Amino acid sequence: MGMMGMGGGMMMGGGVTGLLRMKEVREELKLDEDQVAELEELGKAAMESMRSLMPQRGGPGGAAGGGGQPTPPNPQDMQAMMEKMQKATEENEAKVEEILDPKQLDRLVGLMIQRSNLQSLSRKLVATRLGITEEQKTKMAEVNKANGEKMRELFQGGGFNQENREKMAETMTKMREEGEAKIKEILTAKQKEDMESLKGPEFKF
Repeated sequence: MGMMGMGGGMMMGGGVTGLLRMKEVREELKLDEDQVAELEELGKAAMESMRSLMPQRGGPGGAAGGGGQPTPPNPQDMQAMMEKMQKATEENEAKVEEILDPKQLDRLVGLMIQRSNLQSLSRKLVATRLGITEEQKTKMAEVNKANGEKMRELFQGGGFNQENREKMAETMTKMREEGEAKIKEILTAKQKEDMESLKGPEFKF
């Protein structure tokens, strides 16, 4: 599952391109008209790319069974899809690096950390600046994979009435907090300090 357990939402529009679609972020970065136009095109292409990677209705993992219920996605297919999405996201970030100047990029990284905190570690732009090692990435991936499996078990429990939804929300919050605590333990003291300094001035989203 890679870093998707915590960073999946960022990949699907809540990441770099999602952030750069926000008017206040564009103003904060002082983007010029050419940069805005390039980022608009990049954002559209990124969404199309992500959409093409998602299972289609009636396709593998999305076909309805005899009872009219969707067939659960094959774990191997899901893993392959996640890896393709991760690669597409990294390619997208590389293009953003080409469009922005160094000062704008530094501020963007700070905004990513402010908005997503530890989830931002799944982004190459952030991980590179913090010097996250391959060993650390592997450990983080293991934490996220375990968390993802717990989430799946939680949803497979069924019974989505109001009481169960509230219990699930509480359980998910606790699981997320436990996962973040484990991720923090993986970071060195210097990486934690650098992460704080990279945030820059507080920004109101």
